[in-house]
Amino acid sequence: TTFQIGEGLVGQCAREKRGLLLETVPANYVRISSGLGGATPSSLIILPVLFEGDVKGVIELASFDRFNPTHKAFLDLLVESIGIVINTIEANMRTEALLAQSQSLASELGQTNQELQEKAQLLAHQNAEVERKDREVELARQALEEKASQLALTSKYKSEFLANMSHEL
Repeated sequence: TTFQIGEGLVGQCAREKRGLLLETVPANYVRISSGLGGATPSSLIILPVLFEGDVKGVIELASFDRFNPTHKAFLDLLVESIGIVINTIEANMRTEALLAQSQSLASELGQTNQELQEKAQLLAHQNAEVERKDREVELARQALEEKASQLALTSKYKSEFLANMSHEL
């Protein structure tokens, strides 16, 4: 069962952050039962479980006898210890969640790093291929220039030969 802050005695205890003690419990309010039988309690205590002023929970206890000052002091220490334990559990859970998130991010980072390395290798390979093709194009250009130069020289010799032959004729 859950209660809102201010709802019923439990909610009132949580809102006020202080314990409530009922010395007279109505007959039909609650029963304490065991394997052998049950009876109506004579006293009821409701205590907030606090840690540094924050309500972590509420404990409600019933007793056949009245709660004396020793019982109250013991229960006050008990709920204080329970508050520390609950806060420690919450802190551990937050730490575990942050650790899991950190591990997940580290894993994603490692995967992203691997992908970047693969892309870098691919780019390096593509860059080497482009450089090789550039060298091939440069060699082909040089070969074309050389052929054009040879063709121009051949054409010049041919023109001179024809001019000489024409002059001789």
